[in-house]
Amino acid sequence: MDSYKKIIKIKPLVIEILRVNFESRDSDNLLILSVWDRQSNLEIKDYEVFRNLLINNKISTPASIIRCRCKLQEDNDELRGLLYEERKNQEKLTRNQLKLDF
Repeated sequence: MDSYKKIIKIKPLVIEILRVNFESRDSDNLLILSVWDRQSNLEIKDYEVFRNLLINNKISTPASIIRCRCKLQEDNDELRGLLYEERKNQEKLTRNQLKLDF
């Protein structure tokens, strides 16, 4: 499954988590864990279970979850956290620095 389809597939779940859990709006780690908890029905008890779920595409990759959050927050003010503007400013600085370095 390509990246776009993976993001579309998890969009409703990410929206729900962002609406309910305000801390997840500013914490990718918390958002990722919340998505994985829901997708696995809290079955992740050890590394082997986690590894198998991830390898077999039963849980979303961190990149897909983060990309989904970024797009949702870009398009929906109500899903943004307190750090949204700061993240956007940091993104601009990073892009400018990369232009200078390459």
